[in-house]
Amino acid sequence: MDITENEDPYKLDELTSYSAYVAARDKFMMEVDQDPNCSEQKTTKKQKQYDKERRRQPRAEKCTTVVYQLEKKTQTPCSKLSVDQADGDLAEATKNAVTEFHYKQPTATADQLLDRLTSTFEGLLISFLVPFYSRESSEDDKGKQQDPNQISIHRALKQRSTSTRRFGRTFNVSARFVLPLFQCPSNNIFQFIFPDHELCTPFYCDYSHQAYDGQLLAVADEDGRLSILRTDKDNHVSNLEYHNSFYCHRHAMTDVKWSKDDTMLATASIDKVIRLWDAEMRTSLAEFAGHNDCVRSVNWHPTNEHLIITGSKDGSYKIWDTRFNQKVSDDTSDVTTVPVYSAIKTVTDAHSDVKTMNKISKKSGFQSLVMISSGSVDGTVKLWDVRVGRTPKPIETAVFENEQGRKYGITDMKIDHSGTRLFSSCLDNSIYMNYLSDLSQPARRFTDPDYKVGSYDIKISLSPDDQFLLSGSLDKNVFAWEVDGPFDKAHQYQGHSKKVTGVTWNKRNINQFASCSEDFTTRIWKLGTGIDV
Repeated sequence: MDITENEDPYKLDELTSYSAYVAARDKFMMEVDQDPNCSEQKTTKKQKQYDKERRRQPRAEKCTTVVYQLEKKTQTPCSKLSVDQADGDLAEATKNAVTEFHYKQPTATADQLLDRLTSTFEGLLISFLVPFYSRESSEDDKGKQQDPNQISIHRALKQRSTSTRRFGRTFNVSARFVLPLFQCPSNNIFQFIFPDHELCTPFYCDYSHQAYDGQLLAVADEDGRLSILRTDKDNHVSNLEYHNSFYCHRHAMTDVKWSKDDTMLATASIDKVIRLWDAEMRTSLAEFAGHNDCVRSVNWHPTNEHLIITGSKDGSYKIWDTRFNQKVSDDTSDVTTVPVYSAIKTVTDAHSDVKTMNKISKKSGFQSLVMISSGSVDGTVKLWDVRVGRTPKPIETAVFENEQGRKYGITDMKIDHSGTRLFSSCLDNSIYMNYLSDLSQPARRFTDPDYKVGSYDIKISLSPDDQFLLSGSLDKNVFAWEVDGPFDKAHQYQGHSKKVTGVTWNKRNINQFASCSEDFTTRIWKLGTGIDV
């Protein structure tokens, strides 16, 4: 095969995309390698032709972000590195550099290419996605995949999203493909039963922060019991010793939360009382009394282990401190009496309607004594200043209403781990995201044609990296959205046969979440076997 000076082996004028250009170039190079009559001198002419065409392309002082796809984690040959997204004038310079490096050093590794690119362009951001095999892969290709322990999809995505080297144009790499991988096999379904063998409803649940790698799940049920499940153990009878239950209240429980160090559990109930429990000994440590109606929520201060905040159906919220306001027992001879505390701050009628059910969310991270409250009837969310020595007062308010002025109640609220975004579950079958710096307008709305809230016991939860939003629903399914993704439609997890109330994501690892339902079961959803995140 002869190559002349005027020949265009790549047929650049006929190509419509860079990927087609790369394919044509590879095909031509294969023909050159297989032709025994092709001399090194002729190949040099081809290189000159390529260099000539490359010089026609525009250059850029600062290059756009390029997302690459690697088939191997380390020591990846350059020929295995392909441009996944790179278009526009600013990307041409990077394309040229990559192609030139492919041509001159076909056996170089990906690390060598990175060094070349970062030394050539100022402010170049390169991110890596290391995927498992696609559905289009052949059976032979599937058997050649790497050990999952060497590949971390979530780690790669997280590295891209938290990189400090943000220059030029960036691409939003969706992690939505992770959501369908969660499954709940039959051995991860836990059924709740009364002592008289009648079925019992688990309402709410919460994962531990660190204990047992975050795989301790506290489940509160309608019988006033608290069950602690080891989610790394299934429901087989041989694992019964790893799952324990004990009574906390005389009536149905409405909330449960682990302390930051996982040594204590705070529980709330419709009996108007909040109790503190030793998680290991399963004994009562303290009691908080003072609300006039059902306590709807309890939360620990994120940094101060002594502070607890509760919200009640009587329209009030209270702040408790285990260092102050302990009541003196009437029976001084009884050393076993559990200490009872009164609140250090109380705000009655926190919202316009006294009958408003108050949902209190934990304090945000950017101010040490700022609290969020929401009303079920008035449809408002308030940001409160509760600093010591001052009368609590709202400093900002948001109202959830439609165009006709109808207000929708709030069923649950969550603040992300950065303390900057508030997620509110609303009775208009939506979840709204607001930035705490401006509550006036929601920044985003999450909904789905099949998503129905319908009652005030529907909870929401965020994944530990704030990438996914989880919610129970009235229509028997668990719904999940990608918080920063381009997709508005939720992914649905089917399995429950009745309303799903409590949901919670593992605080330590993204690969596990739990859901409670009125079908008398709690399900543990785990990422598919062999997938490392």
